[in-house]
Amino acid sequence: MQKDQRKVQKTGMATFTISLPKTWIVKNKINTGEFLSIFEEKDGSLHISRQIEQKISEEKTIIVDNKKEDHIIRELVGNYLNGAHVIKIISKKDLDLSLRKNVVKQAKKLIGFEIIEEDNKSIIIQDFFSADNLSIIKSLRRSHNISSLMLKEAMKILNKESKSMDNIQLWEDEVDRLYLLVKKQLGFAMKSSLKLKQLNLTTTDCMNYLLLIKIIENITDNTYYVAKDSMELAGKIDEKLLEKINEVASMLLIKYDKSVKSIMTKDLDLANQILDKKKRIFLKIKSINVGQYNLNKNDQIRVDSLLLNLFNMRLNINDISEMAIDHILQ
Repeated sequence: MQKDQRKVQKTGMATFTISLPKTWIVKNKINTGEFLSIFEEKDGSLHISRQIEQKISEEKTIIVDNKKEDHIIRELVGNYLNGAHVIKIISKKDLDLSLRKNVVKQAKKLIGFEIIEEDNKSIIIQDFFSADNLSIIKSLRRSHNISSLMLKEAMKILNKESKSMDNIQLWEDEVDRLYLLVKKQLGFAMKSSLKLKQLNLTTTDCMNYLLLIKIIENITDNTYYVAKDSMELAGKIDEKLLEKINEVASMLLIKYDKSVKSIMTKDLDLANQILDKKKRIFLKIKSINVGQYNLNKNDQIRVDSLLLNLFNMRLNINDISEMAIDHILQ
């Protein structure tokens, strides 16, 4: 619809009216007598939409024949992120067992989605989760807290205080679920002024929080690999090397907590303090000479891998602090 101008008219003593374009009325199937929602944007413009209470239940069908399994899973996740309430996985012949297993596995990672019907040629998944009151901030904080717990647990494994990856795996899966949920909600918000108002967010907030949840997910992945290397290295490395790795991990945890706090509380001074000291962890990792600790080749590779993931965490944490400054000044 092309932009046009409409004249404001006065009807009665205190009522002003403006006509709505017929093309918009027809396109959105607005009926005579129907109520519309109107609210004011920050720039003074008005947003007109159908009633807030109305929901559109979108159904998507994925025909799996002649498609690669990875492509089907990506399409499933894509439909989830784009707001489909019902997703049908359909095949002309019996569904491959491997595909069925992976669809069920992926569905469990999508918060609110449950399989409601299943037979030899189809799987139907429905969204039972209403996220209207979802707190983006609480979900971000929870993701951060879980990834911090993962690093603490990984260090317990390295120090022989724990012998299991069970908690690590459980927490990684939960961060993945929260990542997809937050990404879905922020994607909705950026497409709808009404949703932005409901969530009390701006488009800039959405962009920054999308970056933040992705960085947290990256840190979670780094931590998972630190834990895996720790399982192999526990009890095999020199006490002095162990002490240095523990020191790096402790410094990262403190910096991680402060960087997330700086963006959540919009604390410019705190963000600057973190960035002023951003080389400290780099220099600490750089000072660790793995070759001097008499490790066999496989263990040396493991230590190098562990330190590389800690180094990547440092880079991601610095990104959060830099993003906090941009977020505060916008």
